[in-house]
Amino acid sequence: MKGKIKIMTKSTPITSDEVLQQGHLWVAPIWSHTDNKFVPRPVLIVGNDRANDKVGLIINFVTKQGARDDFDVKLKYWSESGLKVPSWVRTSKPLTILKNDLKQDIVERDGVEKPRGYIGELHPEDLANVLEMCRHIF
Repeated sequence: MKGKIKIMTKSTPITSDEVLQQGHLWVAPIWSHTDNKFVPRPVLIVGNDRANDKVGLIINFVTKQGARDDFDVKLKYWSESGLKVPSWVRTSKPLTILKNDLKQDIVERDGVEKPRGYIGELHPEDLANVLEMCRHIF
């Protein structure tokens, strides 16, 4: 899809390949040591095309719990990104997950076909803030 502009309408289906990219939000099964099981959590894909491969994605957790330290980035445009509550990205705890762990079966939500676990895409300003903080840490 590089080099072409795709016009999205309410009836335009969204494929998994289009949304498994840097800046996209998903619900992923993450191991909880407290619950001793996998729990669904919102995550942000922070790895770019060079870092992510055919199998894995580099992600950061998204939380509604507020900032724990200076490395947590508050999302200014959380609602526009598809999140339901004000949220922060925990940039100090990157993780690699398998693409196959994401629920990629296509479902219809809000009149658009999209992968089941897909939440949305971060606003460019929020993504720039997250990536800048990642650079400060690493």
